[in-house]
Amino acid sequence: MVAALFEAAGAVRQQGDLVASSAGQSLARWEVLYILGDTPASAARVARRLGRTRQSVQRVIDLLQPEGLIAAARNPDNRRSPLFHLSHRGRSTLVAINAAAAEWHRMVMADFDVDQLHRLTAQLQRISELAHSWTPQPERDE
Repeated sequence: MVAALFEAAGAVRQQGDLVASSAGQSLARWEVLYILGDTPASAARVARRLGRTRQSVQRVIDLLQPEGLIAAARNPDNRRSPLFHLSHRGRSTLVAINAAAAEWHRMVMADFDVDQLHRLTAQLQRISELAHSWTPQPERDE
């Protein structure tokens, strides 16, 4: 099961990079734009939502900002951690990437009925919850 999950995740990431490249972006950039499309967020909050380190998200932010795809605003809760939001250009880029992904999404959706998709989503969410809650214990030498 884990090998199949890794293989599926790899295939989806590869497809995501292909889709994002249609708008001159990468999957990592698409992910950050997508999260910021909901609401302004700090690099740390984006990282938590993506399951990434803050530093890796900050590197992507540092690439998106000079391109005018995102902008920073003052964070009332933490003056050292700005809130980032999509610029008009960033929103247009996100719309273009999402439109490019629509055809692939329709193809995947055609292979599943609604109940299957709901069950699959719930199962994947449960695997994520279990992965986040488990901490490996070091083996003890007796």
